[in-house]
Amino acid sequence: MEVKTTTEAPQTQTPGKIEGQVFQAVDRETLRTYLGHPDRAHNTLNLYQTEGFLFAVACCPQDVQTSDWLQVVLGEDEAFEVDGGQEVGQLLEHMYAVIEKQTAEGVYQLSDDYEFSWDVEERRAFEQWCEGILLADEWLEPQWMDALSQAYHRDPVSYEKLSHDLDDVVGLFKILVDVDAALDVLEKDSAAEVDDFRQQLRDSYEVIGDYLTAYMRAGNGLAVYYHSDPQIRQEPKIGRNDACPCGSGKKYKKCCLN
Repeated sequence: MEVKTTTEAPQTQTPGKIEGQVFQAVDRETLRTYLGHPDRAHNTLNLYQTEGFLFAVACCPQDVQTSDWLQVVLGEDEAFEVDGGQEVGQLLEHMYAVIEKQTAEGVYQLSDDYEFSWDVEERRAFEQWCEGILLADEWLEPQWMDALSQAYHRDPVSYEKLSHDLDDVVGLFKILVDVDAALDVLEKDSAAEVDDFRQQLRDSYEVIGDYLTAYMRAGNGLAVYYHSDPQIRQEPKIGRNDACPCGSGKKYKKCCLN
């Protein structure tokens, strides 16, 4: 199992500190308290999952309706009012507006809450942030697939790079979402191989900004193809990692997608 690292330094700034893009700490704490309250619906996302989810939604090539992503974040919870008269819906929309602006400008960066650690409790917030990204990536896969299909027909070279970058980014988050599970896969390998993999994980986190930049660039680049000539499909959507319907046994992205 190999984790790829990049060398290009990301041009990023800390969220919430960019002029005109401030989300107050008190508002973030209000959301943390509300979303994490035991009275919330079981499928309500917590603050960390929500921030990862909204980052991935903001990167999507297609604009996503506020009502749609709000429904995912809040799950079956329909109560918006919290202590102090603040509306959760408005706070979430404000948070999304900040994240959306940062992703459009390519300046999104993880907050200090998201620390990589070999201690499961210390890195739990980061893993939950990764959960949010993967949830959005799966939820919005049809939109990404439409955009990639259009990129392939218009600019195959760009398609190859963007598709490759997306696979690398999503693949890394699938490992980082549960580091212990990833290490368990290597339990039969030598101690040297396990140590090497642990170092790769640490190195990948140190350049996590590169992966975020690649994801933002992919979304911004594919948005051009998506909005300029949307395709209307009558057949069911096929995920790029699904088995190809032709029966070859290969993944769709490696077979008939092209």
